[in-house]
Amino acid sequence: MRTMIPTMTALSLLLGAGTASAAAPVLAPHRAVYDLALSSSSGANALESATGRIVIEITGSACDGYAQSVRQVLDIDGGAGVLRLDHRATTYESAEGDTLRFSKDSRKGAESPDVVQGRAETRKGATTVETTAPKRETHRLAEAVFPAKHLKMVIEAARSGAPRLEAKLFDGSDEPDKLFDVIAVIGGRSKSGEEALDEPSRKAGLGKMPRWPVSLSFYEADSRDQSPTHTVAFEMFDNGVARKLTLDYGDFALKGELKQLEMLKPAACDK
Repeated sequence: MRTMIPTMTALSLLLGAGTASAAAPVLAPHRAVYDLALSSSSGANALESATGRIVIEITGSACDGYAQSVRQVLDIDGGAGVLRLDHRATTYESAEGDTLRFSKDSRKGAESPDVVQGRAETRKGATTVETTAPKRETHRLAEAVFPAKHLKMVIEAARSGAPRLEAKLFDGSDEPDKLFDVIAVIGGRSKSGEEALDEPSRKAGLGKMPRWPVSLSFYEADSRDQSPTHTVAFEMFDNGVARKLTLDYGDFALKGELKQLEMLKPAACDK
């Protein structure tokens, strides 16, 4: 099962300077915890229940780049007992957004973990991915953006009022030779007040900050399949904090509620 990294990635990064401005978005260090629950499931293999949690932490600076760690644990029951899906991922993206180090460890019940580690670089119109695990390989792909840079682009689009943004994305959370065509649909700025927010958002001082509804649909790059592999929707503040998550994998969907939000001390060059 895929996680919401490109979303927070998404779904999940704190991006932006803190107030709407002409300044380029930057990442704000944070730790966010989301509780997951099943919102819908259909088909022959419909789930009876699904509960879990996502913990996302991002650190770093505009000078040195940004590190992100994601842990997603999900217990699903399709009628034959509970199966635990445990996904851990870390990334480091350079300040320029042209290199990405990535590592993932995905576990499905008692099965052996699926481990992928490597490095990606975008240069001169192409992206090169080199893996060290599960084996050493080199993949040369079309030019792609990495997660932090992509979400900065979404922030900028929201600020400018653009309703749609398309990009090729490599996030290190899937196969190392796979790109995604990501379509971002951005709604109008929310007009609801602070009273409509959850407690973690209010405590973090986000009540007066602009926010927009965002939906990211992920398609296998250059595929003829007209259906996305998954869709991540959320409400995004101007600094990139996400709340009201929906993770839709086609045959089932999850809702994510922001339960904890800790704004970490920014590095000196982020101020």
